[in-house]
Amino acid sequence: MNRYCLKLLSLLLLFTINCLPAHAQRKERLVAAKATLLSPLEQQYDLHYTRLDVAMNNTSTAVSGMALLKARVTVASLAEFAFELDSLLTIDSLQIEGNSFSGITRSGSLVIASLTVPATLDQNLTVSVYYHGATPSGTGFFTRGLVVDNHYMGHSITYSLSDRFLAKDWWPCKQDINDKIDSADLWITVPDTLQVASNGILKNITDVAPGYKRFEWQTRYPTAYYLLSVAIMPYQVYTQQAFFAGDSMPVVHYIPDNPGLLETLQPELDSTGMVISYFSELFGRYPFWNEKYGQALAPLGGGMEHQTISTVGIINTTLMAHELCHQWWGDGSTFNSWADIWLSEGFASYGEHLFLEHFYTAGAAKNWRNTAIIGAISEPGGSVFVDDTSTDDRVFDGRLTYNKGGAVVHMLRYLVNNDFLFFAGLRQYLEAHAYANAGTADLQAAMESTTGLDLDTFFNQWIYGEGYPRFNAKWNQDGSTVYLELTQTASKPSSISLFHLPLEVKLKSPEGDTIVRIYNNSPVQLYAFDWARPMNGLQLDPEKNMLCRQLSVVHQEGLQVTSGKAGSLRLAGNPADTQWQLLGLERPATLQLTDLQGRLLQEVNAATGHTTISAQSLPAGSYLLGVKEQGRAPVYFRLLKR
Repeated sequence: MNRYCLKLLSLLLLFTINCLPAHAQRKERLVAAKATLLSPLEQQYDLHYTRLDVAMNNTSTAVSGMALLKARVTVASLAEFAFELDSLLTIDSLQIEGNSFSGITRSGSLVIASLTVPATLDQNLTVSVYYHGATPSGTGFFTRGLVVDNHYMGHSITYSLSDRFLAKDWWPCKQDINDKIDSADLWITVPDTLQVASNGILKNITDVAPGYKRFEWQTRYPTAYYLLSVAIMPYQVYTQQAFFAGDSMPVVHYIPDNPGLLETLQPELDSTGMVISYFSELFGRYPFWNEKYGQALAPLGGGMEHQTISTVGIINTTLMAHELCHQWWGDGSTFNSWADIWLSEGFASYGEHLFLEHFYTAGAAKNWRNTAIIGAISEPGGSVFVDDTSTDDRVFDGRLTYNKGGAVVHMLRYLVNNDFLFFAGLRQYLEAHAYANAGTADLQAAMESTTGLDLDTFFNQWIYGEGYPRFNAKWNQDGSTVYLELTQTASKPSSISLFHLPLEVKLKSPEGDTIVRIYNNSPVQLYAFDWARPMNGLQLDPEKNMLCRQLSVVHQEGLQVTSGKAGSLRLAGNPADTQWQLLGLERPATLQLTDLQGRLLQEVNAATGHTTISAQSLPAGSYLLGVKEQGRAPVYFRLLKR
């Protein structure tokens, strides 16, 4: 979902959700949360089929007809069948095939039918709900499940927006993202001057009465409840084809039936198939390839990724890329908790970047990264992992879920530093959880399996932790050697006090710039580079790959590393064949041996006196030894291995 504005909907704070990161010392991550179900009774069955057979129009939210629900009992004894339907919608009758019931009770949106004879484990139930009524029209996201606009491009339109818990405004449902509907039919009867855009394949258009026709939509892919949709107005239908892996599928656009509008929008519409093909290369084949992908225009501030048919406010290629990316991230594989919404919105936001990078320019992609970073670091705290799912404002926080979430996806790609492995890891995750639910720990496991990296630090810092690193930099050039001292402070040290991250540094010269990649894992860290060009400046993260802030860059004369002695400390055996010796430690110290780019090679906790640093397994070259005595500033030695 891509939104230009987010509206506050206050929801009741009820209980906690646990999310477990995949690391050795796993801790429960408590989340203030809105219950996704109104009653525990809804957990007693698995909903596997829904058919809506209802009459609607484009001038009101009125809906009337029947919803058929097929479910399998998942408890030993089910005495009450519960579902959700807004209290403003009247239930005319209810039938439970093969089971008599003594009546229904309603409490707010909760409906409970009491069975005369309880259903048993694995028994199939078919429930038919005949209902009618109208709810107030929504005004956009998170307001009401149906929205009516009687002044849209000279027409009237009715369309659905069920995210997060508003499907109950127009059909009897179970609002649980972990119970996907295995299969659905949406039969929508409307005046014959209208078109209906909905999920899946349009199997038939049936004349049902003079002046009325029924659009019979069918989807046979598992679908989360909030992704079922309708959009009703006088549309013109424009169909293309998308091609991938030797196959093709229809791409269907629903455009208001206004003269010249389709011709104006056609260049943007025609790019949809190309982006489907490209995303299929990156993520695996489009998940719903047996049906379609489409876009339905509506007066919406952004877009909503309804499965196989996104509802969009404008025809814009970047917005299209965002909503299309959701078909993999959010629809095909759905997060298993609203706390993990970044697995949908963060990746869809990064879909914009992937689109710009491939179809436009590297500069356009860099601008996207820069904008995402500026948004993410505009405040010092906040985690990508949603620590309070009780409000839509927090779940769909533009700064954290979208900007930071999208930036973190890019940082993971940058950390892996191998596009083949990065996208292979994403595909492994999507394939393992196709048409099902998964969480952040599942993504981490897939990426670790594919790349061979330990990603505990990355996910703890950037998903579960808050804040970002801020840097002050000092540099000096001594002959053909450049020295760089970085001082890192965290924006929210109570959460993450020190970030470990790869970082690029641009060394500037009138004779041409050079970018070097370092690794920062210390509050104060010194680096050395062999670079003969006359240096006149320095920039951190020039390509905007990391969430960080450069506070200051200072040229400091005399900044360098020592070759053999610093105060009471002395270095012996340099250059070395097998080992160096550090003499004169007056206090316990931590010794860190790194390469010149800051990658940690050895770490030794040393007592007073002298200690040995092994060089035996190292290739010939230059290294840095950082000596951090308790209570003293770090001292750095430059080491040579023959």
